Amino acid sequence: MTSPAMSNNPPINSRLRRLSLAQTLWEFVQARWSIYQFALRLQEKYGSAVWLPFGLPAYVLNDGADLRHILITNAENYEKVGALVFAKKFLGDGLLTSEGTTHHRHRRAMQPMFHRQMIQGFAESMVDCAQQRSAAWHNGQPRDMTDEMMHIASSIISRALFSIDLEYEARELSDAIVMTQKCIVERIRMPLWLPYFTAARERRYDEAVERVDRSLMPILRERMQPTAPKKQDMLNMLMEIRFEDGGQMSEKEIRDEIITIFLAGHETSANALAWTLYLLHQNPDILAKLHQELDTVLQGRLPTMADLANLPYTEAVMWETLRMYPPVWLLGRFALKEDVLPSGVRVEKGSQVLISPWATHRNPIHFPEPTQFKPERFFEKVGIAQAYIPFSTGIRSCVGEPFAKMEIVLVLATLCQQFNFKLEPGQDIRPGTLIVLRPIHGIRMRAEKRSPATV
Repeated sequence: MTSPAMSNNPPINSRLRRLSLAQTLWEFVQARWSIYQFALRLQEKYGSAVWLPFGLPAYVLNDGADLRHILITNAENYEKVGALVFAKKFLGDGLLTSEGTTHHRHRRAMQPMFHRQMIQGFAESMVDCAQQRSAAWHNGQPRDMTDEMMHIASSIISRALFSIDLEYEARELSDAIVMTQKCIVERIRMPLWLPYFTAARERRYDEAVERVDRSLMPILRERMQPTAPKKQDMLNMLMEIRFEDGGQMSEKEIRDEIITIFLAGHETSANALAWTLYLLHQNPDILAKLHQELDTVLQGRLPTMADLANLPYTEAVMWETLRMYPPVWLLGRFALKEDVLPSGVRVEKGSQVLISPWATHRNPIHFPEPTQFKPERFFEKVGIAQAYIPFSTGIRSCVGEPFAKMEIVLVLATLCQQFNFKLEPGQDIRPGTLIVLRPIHGIRMRAEKRSPATV
């Protein structure tokens, strides 16, 4: 009989570090009250499995095998908690927030909407939106690239959803979406606020949700009229969905999925593009390789859907940006039953499980030299299969990932072949923790026309 010391399987909870309340608060203070930096600090100091004494037992887990077990192998045991639970007033029962039967039913029905053959018709519009916006840039004039990318992404997703560029409505929607995210994050960070301040926050939240509905519902109701013309867009795809029982989506179900697609479809891409321009400025050798690929493949013309297969380095730049600034920066789950993870950690029934892609993507076990911007790692694929989760993974992975990938690569190719982006000095550039990681103070850059000799 093999003794416990000689067993290949680690003893239960042998790798789990338990922190006291005092230790937890101290580490949070040292992280300057930043949740994503707190998760990274725990990983660097205590390892990939940490237990925290919150109201419910809370595990912060960052081991690749454990994550795949929680998010894929035994995903049915882990229910969503965290920011997206509080987002239900805003997102309703869209794919981001729904659970169980509703989520499975909608995901199965909506998955075909994002297959390559369905989204390729949006490629030309993506390039056109980027070209139109950048045409208004004065050579060398400083602009907030977070705001510029948000404009481009808002135009792209509004055309894809409704076949129109909403312009004012898209701006109204973006502003309201930011406010709802702020209210949701405040609710998580300050659960013990005094009633007065809680009521004030809830009023702001309600007002932002009403602003979103004022922008979207008239469009939706007009399009749902029997006499309304059919258009080749995502709204029409949603209206034509037939579930296995023959039923259709109700007005509310379509509303919830539209808002979810709008949020995920412009926030994720816009922030990824802004972070990419920032990282390319900091890494001129990588920018030179990107320019070489774009100039060789495109020869000065605008990119098309057919070019995507010939832009592997541009795609790798995108994936590496999403590693360093993952849009889904924190995942929360609730354990329905007791579970034992591949690492040997026992998760108690009724406990919270917190997964930080921000920390996991900086784990040197999975990503050597994790603080270095190295697109080449996505050709080597070392450690990536287990630990790379910018859009989550498994049954809760982002169904719109193919759309986002196509959009980011095409917009990046459109802009970077025409401009050099130079960072304005003296900025405090760091992520702000809304539902996605957005540059908290923006990223001001000068878009300078590239020399014709290099195009």
